[in-house]
Amino acid sequence: FISLTHLESSSVQASGNTEAARHYKSILDAVEAERGGRAAMSVTQREAARAYAGLAVELAKLHATLASGHNVDLEALGQIGDRMDRQARRMGPPKAARGSTWDERNAARKG
Repeated sequence: FISLTHLESSSVQASGNTEAARHYKSILDAVEAERGGRAAMSVTQREAARAYAGLAVELAKLHATLASGHNVDLEALGQIGDRMDRQARRMGPPKAARGSTWDERNAARKG
């Protein structure tokens, strides 16, 4: 049995020693930032973000293989894309950036 608080800890994150780990962290950080930060996300959204980042790493590997002239399993490529879409829907849309008010824009012009 593993407690949820253990899973929430940084010990389950990638060490960052490999290109794949760095790519995973980059995607995860971007997805979390788009949704207002990790603290603003529900458990379901955080887990979907982790799954999305992992799938993005696998998709990047397949694209690199394809770009190097080797054959890839096109069915797997499509399935990963579909699964990424499913995880993106579980996360919900990114939060819209707050637009500046008329007063903020006016103050910026004067400043």
